[in-house]
Amino acid sequence: PDRSMSDDAAAASPPPCPVTGRPAVRLIQEIPRGLLVNLWRHAGGVDLGHLLRGRGRIRLWESPCGLAFFEPMIEGDAALYPAFYENVGADRWLFGDPDASRAEFAAAAALVRDGDRVLDVGCGQGVFRRHVPGADYVGLDPYAPDDAGPGVVRESVQAHAAANPGRYDVVCALQVLEHSAEPMAMARAMVRALRPGGLFVVAVPSWPSPLVEIPNLPANAVPHHLSWWTTGAPEALCGELGLDGIEARALPAQPQHRLLHWTWWFSPVKARGPYFRGAWSWHLSPAPGRHQ
Repeated sequence: PDRSMSDDAAAASPPPCPVTGRPAVRLIQEIPRGLLVNLWRHAGGVDLGHLLRGRGRIRLWESPCGLAFFEPMIEGDAALYPAFYENVGADRWLFGDPDASRAEFAAAAALVRDGDRVLDVGCGQGVFRRHVPGADYVGLDPYAPDDAGPGVVRESVQAHAAANPGRYDVVCALQVLEHSAEPMAMARAMVRALRPGGLFVVAVPSWPSPLVEIPNLPANAVPHHLSWWTTGAPEALCGELGLDGIEARALPAQPQHRLLHWTWWFSPVKARGPYFRGAWSWHLSPAPGRHQ
């Protein structure tokens, strides 16, 4: 744990892992609420006081399955994502070319056959549809933008699964579970929508990784990323869901993240625990890579 942590924080009762329910095994760091509010305001251009107010210190824990998760797990709301992505120019460096093959899209698309009924949970603009043109595609996202593509439904997976049990051949969540305060509830709903023998596919951010090592990067913390995943964590998830035929593997770095990789490369500080610190050397460390 971070040596700057208070005795009270170090003695805090470990919360349950959001995947297995087993108590966390390690307190990685505690983060002052004010530090996160300021990081989001200055680096993300978003005022999140309404989400973080009254929360006290935020703690980052490690679970027995290798999952790192924040406590409390504070989800973003409808105001967060459009404002944050616009402020950091994600439409140019992440979503600028909708035909570009993101690693998780290519890996998931390789598992889909023509004619498969595919449910894409947390689909955003519905870009994955372009990668599975022969599939019967439905995208779900309560916060889908107005320009979302055809087949996108603004509905939660829990509501959709209740109305469509066992309907789909493939159910996927690509970079979505880490945004949920209840990843198991989301995953269970996905399985409910899946036919027997169907495919359950998830992609989640890796930990450790260069992107997590960028110091004081607010996107790595609540209310954006609520959890970080090792390969053991998806395996534990599938075990809890009673799924067979598990394969968990790391995906290659994708071109859309090149700005963040340059930021990591040029940063003189590599955060490997703690990951957030109220020090000028940490605030300024990523600066050389921001304009690459």
